[in-house]
Amino acid sequence: MVGGPGGGALGAFAGAASGEVLKSEEEVKEAVAKVEALTTGDVQKMVELGLNEHKGWFQKTIDGIYDVLMLGALASVMYFIFQFWYGRHFVNKKLKTDNLK
Repeated sequence: MVGGPGGGALGAFAGAASGEVLKSEEEVKEAVAKVEALTTGDVQKMVELGLNEHKGWFQKTIDGIYDVLMLGALASVMYFIFQFWYGRHFVNKKLKTDNLK
């Protein structure tokens, strides 16, 4: 395990680097969407892109909350599916060991 100041510095550097990569990737995706909308003459797409640029702090926060809620819902569903599967597995295992005795 990497601990102490060296591990902290390494983690901070990795986090900052991955954040910059993801940020630049999002900018590239936005530029590609603009170029595609311009070349196809898609007016509705251009309006949507313009509105996305002018979203306020409140709207961006609400969008972020929706994203967090969706991730939480997905995690909950996966947790319940795992618990159901593990419960069935445990009962089958218990029945097999009880039959052997």
